[in-house]
Amino acid sequence: MSLLAHPNQPLATHLKQVAEIAASLASHFGASDQARVAGLLHDLGKAEQNFQDRIRGEKAEKHPHAHHGAALALPHQLWPVAFAINGHHAGLHNRSDLQQVPAKGLMKAEKCQAALQIDPDWNGIAWPDFGKSLPDWLENISFTTASERAEKMRAVDFYSNDAGINVMDPTLTELNFCP
Repeated sequence: MSLLAHPNQPLATHLKQVAEIAASLASHFGASDQARVAGLLHDLGKAEQNFQDRIRGEKAEKHPHAHHGAALALPHQLWPVAFAINGHHAGLHNRSDLQQVPAKGLMKAEKCQAALQIDPDWNGIAWPDFGKSLPDWLENISFTTASERAEKMRAVDFYSNDAGINVMDPTLTELNFCP
């Protein structure tokens, strides 16, 4: 039986479609690879049995599903991806909120990933290479002192929030900052 994202939409189809739309939107600010990963991971938690029971009309407790994808992104230092995923229903989070996600959700995320991989709608598609954590223009900002590192982290956070807002709400594209 296929995993569902919505009553009449397979989870695998939903994740792949969102990944391609997000990549297209993010290509305008050099982050299509990161947006594609965010799209593939954003609803990963919907593979949990609890969610599948609820979507099929059974009584089951409601649990958040966005943390799962963020938990998979953070070990790869994909902060912009994790910000977008974790905030796609609840609004954007700060770095300290995100730093707690892997400890709470990595095992659940890996179980969801495994469930999706055997879903017939996934068709054996390989998970994406997590690749680079930031676009080249931001990755190349160097730092040597603690103060410069702090400045770079503020730039990463600003970019992460801006990228997350633009991918989640494409009507705001005229507001995004581009290199």
